[in-house]
Amino acid sequence: MKNHITFQALTHQDVVQLHQWLQEEHVRAFWEDGHRTLAQVEQYYRPQKDVQRYLFSIDNQAVGLIQNYLIGDQHEYHAFALPGKETMGVDIFIGECNYLGKGFALPVLAEFIKLHCFAERIIVDPNPANAKAIQVYERYGFVKINDEKNIYAINLRRAVRALVYNKNNEILLIHAVGGPTQDKRRHKTQAFWFTLGGKIEINETLEDALQRELKEEAGINHYQSQKIAFGEMVLLWHDFPTRVIETYFAVQAQDILLHENNLTHEENQFIKDFKWWKVEDLIHSEEIIYPQCLPLLLQDFFASKDKHWSIKEIDLS
Repeated sequence: MKNHITFQALTHQDVVQLHQWLQEEHVRAFWEDGHRTLAQVEQYYRPQKDVQRYLFSIDNQAVGLIQNYLIGDQHEYHAFALPGKETMGVDIFIGECNYLGKGFALPVLAEFIKLHCFAERIIVDPNPANAKAIQVYERYGFVKINDEKNIYAINLRRAVRALVYNKNNEILLIHAVGGPTQDKRRHKTQAFWFTLGGKIEINETLEDALQRELKEEAGINHYQSQKIAFGEMVLLWHDFPTRVIETYFAVQAQDILLHENNLTHEENQFIKDFKWWKVEDLIHSEEIIYPQCLPLLLQDFFASKDKHWSIKEIDLS
């Protein structure tokens, strides 16, 4: 069973707890604030415009501190930001000794980035001697981009995917060749099938992005939707490691107008056509389908769509 991870914005009432953690030997080894007095900690960790700090809890037990901060034009790491895109830095430490070495850091980091880091690049700068922290970051997908300052980065791509189906429970998929992603399962010239949908723009809600993508890609204006799944994976997107965070909606559409003029210039380069698939044909197909679990996800959904559906976490590989 998964542990329940939550985040609470750091407040004045948390300073005593934070000060205690900062005095722990394992924190002081890699975090620079262990020498500070209680008053200094209160002053240093006061609210700041471009820094958001949180206590994170595991199963309702406060365990440590995590923060993110904007990397603006004047920041020392600006040279490592994604050009023209919002970039954030992230720092984390576990304060409670009983929670060390038990594999909590990675799920906390992943949940925090998913919920609180709405940027297109994340940067971390672990102490070079902190091998455990570096291992956590690398397992998430970060890669070193600077040796001198020990800078690691990963790009993020949040997306909505639309499982558009008709009254016959057939699913509409896109046929493509190439594209901006690289996958070890296939050569770049191999064709594949995937769902409608695309990137969530800054300040867009999931629902807003879904509505825009359905209209752009298939001329769909009237539909009923239901969130049914989510998942994450790391791909090479435009030749840089990118964590893709996707939310899947089942969409029953009333009007569909497929036309290549609805596609962006980039999409027109690799999208070939659209096709309605029966689920059983997907299950037995030898063609490459993304995600691989799609046929079984659809089978489960159609078998229980008139009943209660619990949102599933799926493997996007």
